[in-house]
Amino acid sequence: MKKWLLIMGILMILFGAYGLIFDDKDHCLDYGGSYNAQTKQCEK
Repeated sequence: MKKWLLIMGILMILFGAYGLIFDDKDHCLDYGGSYNAQTKQCEK
């Protein structure tokens, strides 16, 4: 049971981090910018 919770916790952290990166890209594109993947910045 504890092993299952640990695995779920790790997966939630990994997918949460990916979600934050995706959200930055999505927000940039929604407001008319272009997202530079190399610098990880929004260019307007």
